[in-house]
Amino acid sequence: MAIAKAPIRQKEHLCCLRPYNNGIIMATMHFPDEIRPICELELPEEDALVSDQEVAIATTLIDQLTGTFEPEGLQDEYRVAMERVIEVKLVSAEPDMTVITQPKSTVVIEALRASIEVSKQSASKESNGKPSSSSASKGLSKTKKASPVGG
Repeated sequence: MAIAKAPIRQKEHLCCLRPYNNGIIMATMHFPDEIRPICELELPEEDALVSDQEVAIATTLIDQLTGTFEPEGLQDEYRVAMERVIEVKLVSAEPDMTVITQPKSTVVIEALRASIEVSKQSASKESNGKPSSSSASKGLSKTKKASPVGG
């Protein structure tokens, strides 16, 4: 194993080099001044209250999105957009910067609810109209304490 410094995207990074099969793997690390002590973080209090509705939405979303990891379906959209710009620039003097789209900003809780609703509709079609037996759909109304961070 070796520790090295490597320039990546106009910044020097600390990295670890390790042997792997017939090659070497590089994993980036953080410099000590890039790591904030836990006492400086603004973490929720141990007795923070989380409503049953929030727990139900989170549980439902996790249940619906849990699946096998398929990296083949992922792509670097920024790189693809930049390749389009480069292709245009090769043909003309002025690139069309409109091919690079900005990600849409959404309210997280609304996106979660919409995602859950779409999944519920899909699930009900697959089960021939039978309602889901998920605990999130039971409409609990008690309030629970959040688990402490890291425990």
